[in-house]
Amino acid sequence: MTLVVNFILQWGCGVKKDLFERNRMFKMKRLILVLLIGILSGYTSYAKEFSILHHFEKTNNSGYWPLGSLVAQDSVFFGVTVGGGENEVGTVYKINKDGSGYVVLHSFRDDSVFADGSYPQGTLVRSGRILYGVTHGKYNKTFGTIYKINVDGSGYEVIHKFSDSKSDGKHPQASLVKSGDFLYGITLRGGQSDSGTVYRINTSGGDFKILHSFMRKDNDGYLPYSSLISTDSLLYGTCLYGGSRGGGTIYKLNMDGSDYRVLYQFPLIPHGQPSGELVLSGSHLYGVTNSGTNTGGVFKINTDGTGLIILHTFAFAPSDGRFPKSSLLKNGDYLYSMTMLGGAADTGTIFRIKTDGSDYSILHSFLGSPTDGSTPVSNGLLMYHGYLYGVTNVGGASNVGTIFGYSDDNLKDTCGADAFEYFDFKNTEKIAFNGSAEALESVVRVCPKLSNTIGSIYYKQPVPVICNFYTNFTFRFSEGKNDFDDGSPAGADGLVFIVQATDTKNIGTSGGGLGYSGISNSLAIEIDSYNNGDEFNEDNGSHLAVMSNGKKLNSSIHKSKAELGYTTEIPLLKADLTIYHCMIEYQYELKKLLIWLDTSGEFLHPALVVDSIDLGELFNLIGMNRAYVGFTSSTGTSVENTDLLSWSFCYNQVQPILAVEEQIIEKTDGIMISPNPAFDFIDISVGAGSEPALTGDVRIYNVFGQSINLTLTLSINGEGVRIDVSSLPAGMYFVRIGELVKKFMKI
Repeated sequence: MTLVVNFILQWGCGVKKDLFERNRMFKMKRLILVLLIGILSGYTSYAKEFSILHHFEKTNNSGYWPLGSLVAQDSVFFGVTVGGGENEVGTVYKINKDGSGYVVLHSFRDDSVFADGSYPQGTLVRSGRILYGVTHGKYNKTFGTIYKINVDGSGYEVIHKFSDSKSDGKHPQASLVKSGDFLYGITLRGGQSDSGTVYRINTSGGDFKILHSFMRKDNDGYLPYSSLISTDSLLYGTCLYGGSRGGGTIYKLNMDGSDYRVLYQFPLIPHGQPSGELVLSGSHLYGVTNSGTNTGGVFKINTDGTGLIILHTFAFAPSDGRFPKSSLLKNGDYLYSMTMLGGAADTGTIFRIKTDGSDYSILHSFLGSPTDGSTPVSNGLLMYHGYLYGVTNVGGASNVGTIFGYSDDNLKDTCGADAFEYFDFKNTEKIAFNGSAEALESVVRVCPKLSNTIGSIYYKQPVPVICNFYTNFTFRFSEGKNDFDDGSPAGADGLVFIVQATDTKNIGTSGGGLGYSGISNSLAIEIDSYNNGDEFNEDNGSHLAVMSNGKKLNSSIHKSKAELGYTTEIPLLKADLTIYHCMIEYQYELKKLLIWLDTSGEFLHPALVVDSIDLGELFNLIGMNRAYVGFTSSTGTSVENTDLLSWSFCYNQVQPILAVEEQIIEKTDGIMISPNPAFDFIDISVGAGSEPALTGDVRIYNVFGQSINLTLTLSINGEGVRIDVSSLPAGMYFVRIGELVKKFMKI
């Protein structure tokens, strides 16, 4: 056991069950342990749903000693192991989120002939259907690689091979970060003083550049250990050692490598050696240290390096974890992570803590082999559809690692409470059917092969759309028959994904209307499989288009005002049971719509990108931010079956302006608003000494961050402005004047 842990530490940190399967005896023993710890320590403890989803094994070339965090794609998780595989130097694997379907996608091989890397590090980075990662290499023999691989295991390629050169890094550590067309990462060694580097590389493998070489002088850190994090223009990271105080550093630099700065230098005592990936939230960074007077801590610091606060100091006691080396995960007001040791069996814990340092809780104490995981080192947690998932490097039935799941009532789904996922359609209780649409065993037939027929389905509950959201679905056409040869494969008329804000009974016109034409307050993304020619201004039987007439009745006439985007650069649509994969992403902040469509589900490049789409401005939404989502389809005289096979919808709620109100108001004299609550109007003024001419600076927002245009007039005394709010629906709103923000209620 000790040898295993030491091996994993050196490299930077290892029986399938159904999801949250219950072993009653084990649950009872663990519950008693957790309750005893809670009574003795005074900490709040939870005996929620914890389950081992997969036990790694040292058999059949399977991987073992998992490292890093899991990454998700359509309910499939991907990860790496530092041991195992055909050549005993690590693997890339995939597994379904319920613990079934474990498959090794790639076994690494690092020798003079096949130098594709050895001992993979960190967490994979997914971009569409491509995974990017790094390997550490063999000490004094090989120096690591950057690689990419498709999610189905094909297309493995080394895009950079590190060397023992001062102009290169060596032994890459932790995870890559993708921003635009570039990947950013760190190496543990290499560079000018062999103390580590920050680098970037194009996703195609070109334009490799060392952005910074760490130096063991001038108060710089060395041995960068944790993954970088990125903003639009900056990179943040930590070094395990160095700095003038010897306990490691926090640093930042621009993405081109300029303006490198050490933000904070840790002492060895009482807290030092930052080890997990930082979390950026607003103007604060959060992280963990794993050494010092006690056994590590959780800290918070301003992004300019000031105001370090220790939120929690881990105690050397069974009632607490110790030595956190895993990255933090922020969810709502809480930070989640793991400790390498501590807890009931001194084999690690899962914990959570509020961002203000309150409500620290041990969520789970790992109990070790053979029933539980043990010793999570350099691992992070994945939040997926309201559950936490992670890996332990050792423990489990073979003592070489586990994958686990954890459910807690306090967890907030990163996809939002109204997200949904249909792997199939055996249960359609929450789906509304219209026209000829119907459920057939495990699929939904949106439209059957009958002439002049229409069908539509909608998720019954309206979902948030004033946010970043994406939807994935698979579909097929079959038994196509053309009454008139349109120059494309037999069949008609296609499938439409629709966002509309009226009701779930909406149905449009048949034939070229595709079941959406004639529906107001809607945006339709049509996957058209029939060429209707001049009647609809179509010239191709396989095209993708985005259509909306805003608040007016939608139209399927191309080259009209309703057409917001169009492309024929998609796979040929055939009614031969070919399965098509589609992903649609809406980026609310950028007002951008991206659509992928292919037959493999790899989603290498968007088929269509449409800019300047503001759903909040385009049509009247339900409750100002919601709409119904669903599908429509139709036939004319030509026919085909149109079947929906799977469907998921995920959204990330836009942070409302309320989130920044408190910290802004604390630094100002505030804004005076009266009356508050308001009915017809509000008068606005600011603190004494401020300029009275506020008309050009005042902005009104709703809770979703949308700017609202209202009439502003000068007050009678000339010292403020009056705003007519009589047209606003009742609710909460915000006034912003420069950096000042104040909320008011409209009744």
